[in-house]
Amino acid sequence: MIYKLKHENESLSIVKLKSLISQKNVIGLSPKYNNTEIAILFDYYKQFIDQINEKQRYIPTKGDFCSFVGISTTQYDNWKQSDDTERREIMQMIDDYIVDLNLTSAQNGDIKEISTMFRGKVEHGLVEAQAPIVIQHKTQANLEDIRKQIEAVNQGKSLKTIELKRQPDGSYANEE
Repeated sequence: MIYKLKHENESLSIVKLKSLISQKNVIGLSPKYNNTEIAILFDYYKQFIDQINEKQRYIPTKGDFCSFVGISTTQYDNWKQSDDTERREIMQMIDDYIVDLNLTSAQNGDIKEISTMFRGKVEHGLVEAQAPIVIQHKTQANLEDIRKQIEAVNQGKSLKTIELKRQPDGSYANEE
């Protein structure tokens, strides 16, 4: 893969790059890796991404990493949720690497921010940092005060002439 990258005179198409990244797996079954092998594959993947970026800009993705190691994205997610703490930690490091490069690239304007946000939510389960703020408006009306105000208006008094006194609870009521 590295040889092909170094000896190609022009930039490679996305299709060619994905073909280089993708592991050729004819059996159709995900390979069984131990934690050390996953960590080594991650290092190789980072080196490969670095080599690509010496020639042309290329942002790593979860799908590309999965293709590189010959697993499905479902297997990737399962490993991220593994009971094995070491495996979970390795997968989180891989996820952090991919997400951070994507977010930084979006911040720098290398890739579209909206696409990055979408991929972060769909592929990596990212959510907004803060839940929406809900403001509840509660009003308390004293029905007796309202009745007195209506009676005063019915007697021809203006609401401006009806004296209301602030009560200890913060509400207003007629002076009696």
